[in-house]
Amino acid sequence: FISLILLASGLSLQAQEKRAMNFDDMVGWEKISEQRLSNNGQWVSCKMEPSRGDVVSYASADDAVRKTYQRAQYLVPLEDFDCARSGEGMNYSTTFKVPFAWLDRQLFLHVGKVSAAYEVWVNGRRVGYTQSASTPVEWDLTRYSVEDNNTLEIRVQDNYFAQVLEDSRTEREAALKGEIYLLAQPKVRVRDVSVATATNGTEGLLSLGVILKSHLLNDKEYRVWYELLSPRGEVVAADHCDVTLGMRGEDTVTFFRRMPDIMTWSHEQPCLYTLVIKTQHEGRFKEYVSFNIGFRTIALDEDNVITLNGVPLRMSVRDYAPGDNLARVANDIAKMRDDGVTMLNVVGAPQSRSFYDVCDSLGMYVCASVDI
Repeated sequence: FISLILLASGLSLQAQEKRAMNFDDMVGWEKISEQRLSNNGQWVSCKMEPSRGDVVSYASADDAVRKTYQRAQYLVPLEDFDCARSGEGMNYSTTFKVPFAWLDRQLFLHVGKVSAAYEVWVNGRRVGYTQSASTPVEWDLTRYSVEDNNTLEIRVQDNYFAQVLEDSRTEREAALKGEIYLLAQPKVRVRDVSVATATNGTEGLLSLGVILKSHLLNDKEYRVWYELLSPRGEVVAADHCDVTLGMRGEDTVTFFRRMPDIMTWSHEQPCLYTLVIKTQHEGRFKEYVSFNIGFRTIALDEDNVITLNGVPLRMSVRDYAPGDNLARVANDIAKMRDDGVTMLNVVGAPQSRSFYDVCDSLGMYVCASVDI
């Protein structure tokens, strides 16, 4: 495995997830081409939409601030799967319902870590295939799902093209390892968010980009808002910008802000701010998304020592293999902090966003494994 040092301060929100490779109806998808070897030995052309960070759509600002993930109106966790072995691997199947209120929204399936390459089938139609199984993937199910009852299959393969690269992995049994849920977003939606922060003494610098995507055939005028809440819940910055999106268009709205007397993030004082983004059309708010972010500056001093907010970093590293029990993970990290550990060398592939959220809040740096 190749390791990449990440500061777990909630600042890098892009490119954590690979979008799905769809075989049918590629209208409106980005022209990023890949190839794979199909089951009958023929090469077939695939396309992949750009990756994005963890974007969860909330119905109200209060839900976004509280991050009521399990009770979100437009998010449904999928947990009960039936499993059966086939000639190619293990098939996981379940059913889900699409309510009437979701019919005018885009429907995505989020699949977290899986033990091997897999295909997604909805209502007997093959949606797509990925070999980057340890990286969360989102699949656009809008054209495959129907109102009310639907069937979903995740077919995990025993033998696949990238297996030769994974000799270091000890797990070989096909299994679903990460969280799986359905997410419904408006036809004009927040596709991704890019956040960069820095400090200049006691001053905080914020650079924000909100990528707005339209799935409609006519032009739409939208207003994009953001609010930044301090760790105490006070609004310390807010602004808005208008944007017009053409047919199936996409645009990026950018904001820049300087703020005095900022509270910085570090392993000693992991101060996190809440960034709330909302979209508005014809006076009505359509979508709310939120992220936790921290303000910090990383640099090399003249002796090539890494500094955080101008202070040299001294790392105490420990290997750690996170489990599925988040409460136990949080307890483990708290104990390691008490023992003086400041960085975790994560054993295994990338973890769920919940794991990194815990590291953010407890002030733990992460050396994360790349999914190769």
